Amino acid sequence: MKILLGTHVVLGATEAEALALEREWVAGIDVDKAIAYLQTVVSPHLRLAELPLDQPIPVTLLEEAEALRDERYQRGAAWLRTHHRQTVRQLAIKHRQNSLHLGFTGTPEKVADELATLFRERAADGFVLSHSHLPEGLELLTQGVVPALRRAGLFREDYEGLALRHHLGIA
Repeated sequence: MKILLGTHVVLGATEAEALALEREWVAGIDVDKAIAYLQTVVSPHLRLAELPLDQPIPVTLLEEAEALRDERYQRGAAWLRTHHRQTVRQLAIKHRQNSLHLGFTGTPEKVADELATLFRERAADGFVLSHSHLPEGLELLTQGVVPALRRAGLFREDYEGLALRHHLGIA
């Protein structure tokens, strides 16, 4: 079995540019829609829209949702548990940004270094990368992150077969 982590990256030519792009992107998020979307992933028993936006989700409510043992919502409930000190608003925005994926913001070199560290620490066998904006984000991903990972020996130059299973060594 191979583990490919979903990631969402916000890239800028400089750290300041990446952070500004992230702020701009977050500012455009409709919080009510983000909460509704988050609700589809976490347990419907949490009733996130009824909670105060700027207060953390009560731990007792998390415990009640977890006690139901509804397999459809275990991943979302676990994600909420790891972020339980954040407010409903913060969680909804974070989820809208990353959809439970790992989020990275920075220069291509910084993001490549963070991905390389996770890979070397065996946190994953690879990554599914998504970016925040076109065309600049895609260009920085393909012309910045990918070459940096290649220089580190972590991104292949050629492929060994025609199907994904060949590339992952599971054929």
